[in-house]
Amino acid sequence: MAPNRTNLGYPPELEFAIQEELSVLGSIEARYTDELARLEQSNTSGSAKERLRQQLESRRKSAREPHVLKLAELRRRLLAETLWRGETRH
Repeated sequence: MAPNRTNLGYPPELEFAIQEELSVLGSIEARYTDELARLEQSNTSGSAKERLRQQLESRRKSAREPHVLKLAELRRRLLAETLWRGETRH
């Protein structure tokens, strides 16, 4: 029988939140990839294309940042929950 997540002892709310953040990051990356592909295939001039590439990358970074930070916090909480389980923390 294959183990499920509850057998691993991870708090389900953290697992769910992590999966949600990963899903959002995946959507951001997919959108960026699609927009970049359309830009590369467009007839836009070289200098304008470079400016638009930079704008796309800037929007991508801005969109990702809060989700990457949230994911890092969730990971920290997950580690704290699993590493310190059963031990008294001071």
